[in-house]
Amino acid sequence: MRVSIKHRQEGQQHIVDCNVEFSDDERKIIETRALRDYVVTQTGRTSSAVTAVAAPMAFGCAGGAVRIVAGIATFVGIPIGIVGSSGGGGPGWIIFWLGVALFIGSFFIAGSGEAIADNAAFKAGNVTVGQILDQKHFWLGADTPGEAKSLDLHIREQLGNLKSLISSNAEVGQSDTFEL
Repeated sequence: MRVSIKHRQEGQQHIVDCNVEFSDDERKIIETRALRDYVVTQTGRTSSAVTAVAAPMAFGCAGGAVRIVAGIATFVGIPIGIVGSSGGGGPGWIIFWLGVALFIGSFFIAGSGEAIADNAAFKAGNVTVGQILDQKHFWLGADTPGEAKSLDLHIREQLGNLKSLISSNAEVGQSDTFEL
């Protein structure tokens, strides 16, 4: 497992970015032993002021906003096009077709972010092995640099525990005979 952790600040929010790359063997163990639902970190355990978000989630929100703008452009373009020109090539029809294009494009912008937004465990602040396996990236945010450093330590500890869990699940245990 290869992990990179970076700290950054966005406004008043202190972000701990985490990229996790599993080896092919680790991926195989995770899938074979059904470890996808194992919770790597729960934000409620680290700080009351912490939020967890996966990177693609923002694209899901952007897709919804683009759909709203597209709907407005489409419905505004129709009457302007009808009143403004009889040839079908005026500015109203351009607005109409732009709205249609934006609406269709919004589904491509939404991408995989909506799948994460719909995940109840993720909304609760849990980051699972399956989410990391699929996304390779997650971030946790805190209100202060001190909380962000605590999160960093928590993430490192939890990923270390995950590595131990994966290693211990690589093979079936040995048979043993002993006396008590």
